[in-house]
Amino acid sequence: MEDLKIREDLNDIVKNIGFKHIENKFGERNVCLVKLFNDKVIEFKDSDGTAEVLQSYADLGEKDYIESKKLVEELKTDEEGNNVGKYICVKYSLKDGSVYRLFASKFTSNKVIDNYYALYKKSQKNEKK
Repeated sequence: MEDLKIREDLNDIVKNIGFKHIENKFGERNVCLVKLFNDKVIEFKDSDGTAEVLQSYADLGEKDYIESKKLVEELKTDEEGNNVGKYICVKYSLKDGSVYRLFASKFTSNKVIDNYYALYKKSQKNEKK
């Protein structure tokens, strides 16, 4: 397998990351919305209840319990610890050491992120000229 390179600056394309509570006739759900530099929004699933965990800290009166929230690219490893690929996720790191990862709601969202990342990098090069 080729040498896998991780984009350490992927979060540079992000304007905002936050949760939204959605209610409809089928029930309720929380989603994490990532607003990019060009105001496009990518939805990430909260299938494990990360929003509820964060809300529990707020309900306890905790402040500044989030160490970081970022759009990141990370390596995927197999059972033997070999790097077998990479993935994009929203990574919430809390001050208590907890880490939560949310993945895009649509498989095609990763390609959309790749395309807008390329556009962002191209616009950065043009600004430097």
